[in-house]
Amino acid sequence: MVQYFSNQPFYKLHFSELEENAVKVLSFEGEENLSRLFEYRFDLLSEDAELDAASILNKKATFILTRGDEEPIKIHGIISHFEQRGRTPDYVSYYAVLVPKMWRLTLTYQSEIYQQMNIEKVIKKVMETSGFSGQDFEINLSESYPELEYVVQYRETNFNFLNRRLEHFGIYYRFDHRNDNDVIVFTDANDSLPKIALDGNLRYSADKDQLDEQETVSELTCQQRVVTGLVKLKDYNYLYPEKQLEAESQIDSDSPGMYYEFGDNFEDDNQAAALARIRNQEILAGKTVFKGKSDCRLFQAGFKFKLGRHYREEWNNEYILTRVLSRGTQRGLFSILPRAGKIEPTYQNYFEAIPIDIAYRPPRRTPIPRIPGIMSARIESAAGDEYAYIDDHGRYRAKMLFDVADRPNGEGTLPIRQVQAYSGSGYGMHFPNHADTEMVWACVDGDVDRPVGLGTVPNPSNSSPSTDGNKAQSVIRTAGQNELTLDDTTGSENIYLHGTKDWTIDIVNDKNQTIGHDETAQVGNNRSRNVGNDESVSVGHDRSRNVGNNETVSVGNNRDQTVGANQSVTVGSNSTLNVGANRSEKIGANHTESVGGNAKQTVAKMKTEMVGLVKTSTIGGAYQITVGAAMNETVGGAKSEQVGLSKTVFVGMSSKEQIGRTKKLTAGEKIELICGSGKITIEKNGKITIEGTELNLSASGPVTINGAVVDIN
Repeated sequence: MVQYFSNQPFYKLHFSELEENAVKVLSFEGEENLSRLFEYRFDLLSEDAELDAASILNKKATFILTRGDEEPIKIHGIISHFEQRGRTPDYVSYYAVLVPKMWRLTLTYQSEIYQQMNIEKVIKKVMETSGFSGQDFEINLSESYPELEYVVQYRETNFNFLNRRLEHFGIYYRFDHRNDNDVIVFTDANDSLPKIALDGNLRYSADKDQLDEQETVSELTCQQRVVTGLVKLKDYNYLYPEKQLEAESQIDSDSPGMYYEFGDNFEDDNQAAALARIRNQEILAGKTVFKGKSDCRLFQAGFKFKLGRHYREEWNNEYILTRVLSRGTQRGLFSILPRAGKIEPTYQNYFEAIPIDIAYRPPRRTPIPRIPGIMSARIESAAGDEYAYIDDHGRYRAKMLFDVADRPNGEGTLPIRQVQAYSGSGYGMHFPNHADTEMVWACVDGDVDRPVGLGTVPNPSNSSPSTDGNKAQSVIRTAGQNELTLDDTTGSENIYLHGTKDWTIDIVNDKNQTIGHDETAQVGNNRSRNVGNDESVSVGHDRSRNVGNNETVSVGNNRDQTVGANQSVTVGSNSTLNVGANRSEKIGANHTESVGGNAKQTVAKMKTEMVGLVKTSTIGGAYQITVGAAMNETVGGAKSEQVGLSKTVFVGMSSKEQIGRTKKLTAGEKIELICGSGKITIEKNGKITIEGTELNLSASGPVTINGAVVDIN
């Protein structure tokens, strides 16, 4: 039992930089909520009319609630608000508000990106950058939480950002006042919560005597309501587009209805199941709530107590305090004040609690920032690379312009997708960006943690290729100056294609090209064309081909060339024709061949020459025919041979001449037939001389010799 002493104050407020008794507490009101900042408001009196607010505001202070002969209750914090009000003949009236140091997080309003951190690391980062040390907070989590790839604090206070991330994962916090400090304790399990420092149970007493100094619960109400039973979550992870990410949870099978939520930012089935359970517990935490009134000064949000002696036995249970509204006064110590004679309770509180067997999860009431429009970012690159960083999924890293964090180039964000005009499995369109290009982006469903790039926009540092000077031109131009320009200028419509270096075209099947008028192709160096099968070239009128140096034509098989009218071939120097097998030349009418110098024709084997009618050969000088083996000459009709001067026929072995009917041999002067020592001479005067070593005349019939004189030796 607590024993109070009437000559001692019940409440004290000490400012760390003022004298201990600089102010006296006239009355106070306090409010504590689990996973919320506490606040105590004080009406104060002081004999000092010139208290310095600079020595009070944002400085440490301690609120002390005495409990008679028991250990006093101490609430540590800082002063966030201070007022000087009126005065009486003896005192000056002041007003002050005590809050935890965590309240300072509400004073920092910013935008920052957190990457590759789980919730525990996020807590540490926010607390440490807000000026808190390891003695100012504890993280006491019983569950493991996933690493968050990309989390954004956007246009919100550090306090709101931290609170909404904690609410998302069902983590809550309370304040532990020890070692002259208000320590923030982050937890996710009822088991970690402490009990109030009371021996035994807290007695329920509806008709407590005012002189009874034992702390009790004087009023208790149980509020129960029907809540949603089934929780169903679903999400989409673009890294696994075929996977259905969803989970369900129903802890209370008797509760009706369904709570369905899409886009809770989980990456796999395990995360989905954990969040579904947390959402379910969050709803069930409001199903049964106990509300009451008490005079127990030990009540603080986040503590447990056990009730006893209630008329309804099942209510004699252990509870978690989720909210405590307290008020106290000690006006009776100051008889000079108005209302001093009115009897008021020196202390009472109104509380809310839930049974210990219900898992507490904080309600998600912190506003979630949304980006309904678009924002700008600067695309980043790897060190020294003119092109932007791009990963295996075609994603980019960018520096979000709102981010206060100063990260090295290439670490502004983890890779984010950029919308493309066309995309699919192994196909689509993508123009890789360059470093420092301005990208506009938006958020999926406005969720700041889910950015997606919409495209790039020009600015004075990255000007547009189409401006007022060429507004009729639609231009695609890369940083390497490869370009496609569609010019719609009236009367000068044109398509311009420019490649800074090479151009490769790969057509799997057919290519059809139609040109309505002229075509000009200019090749600065070499040109090679390879046709795997047939090629057909059709020229409706003239065709001219000019080869500045050599030309080589190689035909693997046959070649047919047809000229509808005349053909003229002029060779400035030599011409060589090499036919590997046969050659056939057919001339429909006349054939004229003129050789300015010598002409030589070599036939390795046989040569056949056929003239349909007349053949005339005119040779200005000598004419020689050399036949390596036999030579056969056949004349279908008459043959006439005319030699202007001499003719010599030399036969290496035999010579045979067969005449079907008549042969006539005419010589203008003399005819000689010589064989060894034999000789026959016929002269133009008619003299015939036969000479030889022997002369044999033999006939199967008569031999007749006629002459004017016959001389036989």
